[in-house]
Amino acid sequence: MSDGPAADRRRDDRLPGADRTALLGAAAVLGSLCLVVSAGGEALFPVPDSYQFDPALTSPQFVRERVLPLVTFAGAGGHLAGLLGARRRDREGRASDGSRGGG
Repeated sequence: MSDGPAADRRRDDRLPGADRTALLGAAAVLGSLCLVVSAGGEALFPVPDSYQFDPALTSPQFVRERVLPLVTFAGAGGHLAGLLGARRRDREGRASDGSRGGG
């Protein structure tokens, strides 16, 4: 159900791809937070004195060896998605302006 012509105009005034840009921006911010958590996790969870081959889920060794690499990987992926999204947005913006730029 539409709220009338004013709502339709507001919807049409949005930039194309604005939802995708907002989503990729959120992915980049979330990636930054993941990288901060993984860097802080290295300091919070010290290297254990002895190695356990099957550590408990709550042990510092499990967090340090299994969780933090996944958080780091997710953070790097979020940053990469944000950078590629910004590049794509800028390239589409240049194409729609009709300007020709190198790059």
